[in-house]
Amino acid sequence: MMLRSECRSTPDLLPTHHYINHSVWLLVVLMLASHYVIYSQYILPMGARIEKLEASHDSCLKEVQRLITDEIDVYDADKTNSTDYALESSGATIVTTRCTKSYLEKNIQYSIDGLLPVFFTSNSPRVVIQPSMTPGECWSFAGSEGVLVVQLSRTIIPTAFTYEHIRKELTPDLHIDSAPRHFRVKSLKDANDREGLLLGEYDYDKDGRPLQQFKVQNPNPVPTRFIELLIQSNHGELQYTCLYRFRVHGNKY
Repeated sequence: MMLRSECRSTPDLLPTHHYINHSVWLLVVLMLASHYVIYSQYILPMGARIEKLEASHDSCLKEVQRLITDEIDVYDADKTNSTDYALESSGATIVTTRCTKSYLEKNIQYSIDGLLPVFFTSNSPRVVIQPSMTPGECWSFAGSEGVLVVQLSRTIIPTAFTYEHIRKELTPDLHIDSAPRHFRVKSLKDANDREGLLLGEYDYDKDGRPLQQFKVQNPNPVPTRFIELLIQSNHGELQYTCLYRFRVHGNKY
């Protein structure tokens, strides 16, 4: 009797199972539909935006790389990324050295990469405003004090000066005692101006980088086309001082 009762009760449960199965499928369909809506409305547009961002990122990266390359090219051209208005090939000239005497001895020796000896020969003061930085290509004057007046390629308001000396590794005894140490820079009204306007007093560090830049210290520099460089001491050499590359930077006037 119990078996019959169980058999009779089984058909009564079928509608319930069908209802549950239908509900489950409906729930699955709704979940899939909601996922599709989320995917179509959010995921796909987000993917497109990501692709645009990646493309934009690549474009920005290329632009940054181009700018860096351009800056390196400009720096490599003159190492300062600033116009040199004292450059001879641009129109600047050496006007006078006042009474400074060139050192004519030929016993100053340098070396290239520590191997090939290069003997100093007397050079014109013009080498100071020329781009060559070959060992020995400097203006050597007697003693530790000297003057150089440069007529710039155009009238400017000075903002900075750069002095560059050869590396001490290029000398036989690994020192550059003949390099200038303390110096002053003035702006002049003309080549005959003996007073001038002091733009700053500086010290070249022989143990620092070969190329060192110095900002104008005078808060009120005036437009000028004449710059006077006054060397007041060197780093210990008693017979002579060697001047390599001197640059003048500023704003056009």
